[in-house]
Amino acid sequence: MKTNGCLKMILKNRIALITGASRGIGRKISEKFLLNGASIIICSKEIKNLEDTKAKLNKLKINKNQFIEAHALDLSNEKETNLFCKKVIKSHPNLDIIINCAGIHGPLGEIENYSMKELRKTLEVNLISPINICLHFLKTFKNKNYGKIINFSGGGAASPLPEMNAYSLSKVALVRFTENLSIQLKDFNIDVNAIAPGAILTDMNKSVLNTSPEIVGNSYYKNLRKTLKENSGDFDLVTDLTLYLASKDSDGISGKLISAVWDDWRKFKNFKEILKKTDIYNLRRIIPDDRGQKLK
Repeated sequence: MKTNGCLKMILKNRIALITGASRGIGRKISEKFLLNGASIIICSKEIKNLEDTKAKLNKLKINKNQFIEAHALDLSNEKETNLFCKKVIKSHPNLDIIINCAGIHGPLGEIENYSMKELRKTLEVNLISPINICLHFLKTFKNKNYGKIINFSGGGAASPLPEMNAYSLSKVALVRFTENLSIQLKDFNIDVNAIAPGAILTDMNKSVLNTSPEIVGNSYYKNLRKTLKENSGDFDLVTDLTLYLASKDSDGISGKLISAVWDDWRKFKNFKEILKKTDIYNLRRIIPDDRGQKLK
């Protein structure tokens, strides 16, 4: 993000933890945060990608006070995640931004063909690990009376995605956790939001497209392919929204599921009080009146 040809250092002196940062959206967020003054702690299960990413990110630092730490971490392993969080809290008590970006699509196709092992791993990575990470840092965030938590949702959170059932289940639960947590933290100046990134040509979506349409569902396959063809590789909307929600510009906006593509979030500063007082951008039950029906 630039102003008058110069970088706008809106995250200067901030420290951010970014999961799933060795590639895709997590890597792009890491780049954006560095260019806006933040120091970053990145983690990924993929050690080689992580090392390559750190080497390239090091070239983007814009001041000598910034640092980059890279940690190999299997988010499906609770014990490993616990040790990692404790280590970061001890080393960086001033960390004030958490980006839970890591995710897997898990098993595809008919749910009757899923194994419980596959389902459990998807929930561990996409849902349990973000919750676990948040819980570890809540005490330090509360003590500072400030913090930013951003969880990554997906298309399966707001509408049915039957052929990606495990992924969809994990994401809708993560959105509800986001809102619940935001309510509990409203008196501590800690904002918790979820981002729906839209269809981006990540490795995960490439994997889906390399799967048979019959397995992931013909309709979903065609829509994903069409959307990516029209708007593939545009990470800027997602990284700019993440940057906004991690900055003080968004203070007070919390508990929302925000679409990087469809929501006019750049104008949120004009509507903060409305957003605080309403359930706009929240998941809610649809009743007959919402559809102009009287089922009585």
